[in-house]
Amino acid sequence: MRTLVALLGTAVLLLTGCGTAPRQAPTAASTAPPPTTVTFRTPTGFRSAHDYTILVPLTPHGDAQWRVPSGEPEGLDVIFVESYVLSADSDRWSDARKRRQIHDWAGKVHATRASEPTRATVAGLPAYQQRINQPDGDDTLRYDATFVFTGRFLVQVGCQWDQHPTLIRTACRQVLATLTIGAV
Repeated sequence: MRTLVALLGTAVLLLTGCGTAPRQAPTAASTAPPPTTVTFRTPTGFRSAHDYTILVPLTPHGDAQWRVPSGEPEGLDVIFVESYVLSADSDRWSDARKRRQIHDWAGKVHATRASEPTRATVAGLPAYQQRINQPDGDDTLRYDATFVFTGRFLVQVGCQWDQHPTLIRTACRQVLATLTIGAV
């Protein structure tokens, strides 16, 4: 069983190559909207993958997309884009509040190293980027995470590398440059 950990920004996610992630639909009693629509261009030399699962989601309502290098066995080199529903409107949160939330997510997944989140702009929206090291047995998983807060939604782009760090980082820049959040 492959275990992957992906921390986008400050939040580390555990991923496994076993089966598809179950979708949790809002119930009638739930007031959470469905995750927002996220689109992006699949980088050249990459393909969609469907056998990864987020084991430690940042919030209860999320939806993930996965891209892996074509022609390579699926492994620890992976890009994922996760759309989450937040419990509150993040547009009302200060910069300091968003940074604290990112730090809290890193703690939730026991990151051994999490750089200070830095400001960026993605899809015309304020974002935060962070590099994460996450223990996985005898291994250390490494990834760059980008968190985009917009209203009640969080979009996290995770770029985890193992054998192909340059390829993953280049493809990640392409995903971030073509990311569209919301109605298409």
